[in-house]
Amino acid sequence: GDRPGQETKGKREGLMIWWLSILLIPLSILTISDIRSRTVSSWWLLTFGILNLIFLGLLDGWKCVVNRIVGNLLLLLLIGSFIWVYSKVRHKRLPELFGLGDVLFLVVLLPAFGWAEYVKYIVASSLVGILLWPLFRIVQPLKRGIPMVSVLSLVYLVAFGYKLFLL
Repeated sequence: GDRPGQETKGKREGLMIWWLSILLIPLSILTISDIRSRTVSSWWLLTFGILNLIFLGLLDGWKCVVNRIVGNLLLLLLIGSFIWVYSKVRHKRLPELFGLGDVLFLVVLLPAFGWAEYVKYIVASSLVGILLWPLFRIVQPLKRGIPMVSVLSLVYLVAFGYKLFLL
């Protein structure tokens, strides 16, 4: 017979696959827009954020999601403070270093990870962005910067797929 908990595992896996397919719609639109113009629609960002929040609340529990949001918001504020100091030292404007869409996308992902995983996610996304930057320069020589929302989306999908695989 079936082992106890196997049905719950199957339902959880089914929920993850279903939600992943729904999340791909706004993520794809955000990615295409970011690659084309280095801008993202606030409506699609909000749509992704709400769907992601609901999904994570159902998957991991609302108490866990709230704890992640609070902890990762503090972490994001700390990182933002360091970036602000760096911008002052280097005499650069903050928008030259990071776009508002990039920041808002990171905010939308606050409930997705525990704080240690969130740090790993940000570091991994930054490394992927640095590695892909030469490709973006070749394919889009007239565009400046890295389409970071696209990179963040890609790494999020990989992390999500890894989590699905571990179920």
